Amino acid sequence: REAELGITIGNRDYWSRGYGADAVRCMLRHLFYDMRLRRVFLHTLSWNYRAQASFEHAGFRQVKRVTRGGYDFIYMEAFPGDEDGDEDGDEDGDEDAAGE
Repeated sequence: REAELGITIGNRDYWSRGYGADAVRCMLRHLFYDMRLRRVFLHTLSWNYRAQASFEHAGFRQVKRVTRGGYDFIYMEAFPGDEDGDEDGDEDGDEDAAGE
C-alpha cells in the first residue's frame, strides 16, 4: 500500500516558515500509522531546491531524477519512521512542492 503526495503553498507570505514540512510530517504520520501505508512518494521539479529541502526536513529522501511530460523531476520517497527525522531543521521553503 502506497500513495503519492503533493502540496502547494500558494501565498508567498507563508513560504520559508516550515509550514509545508510540518503539514507533510503530519500527513505522513496519518498515512503510515492510521492508514497503514508502507510507502509515500512524490515528484518535485528538479529546479525547486526549496521544496526538496522542505521534503527532506519532513522525512523524504531523494531517490532518482525522472522526466515526466517533458519536465525533469526529483523522485522522493518516505517510509514509516522517516517523518520523525529533522523536526528542528531550518526549513528552506515550500513553494509549489508538488511540481505539477
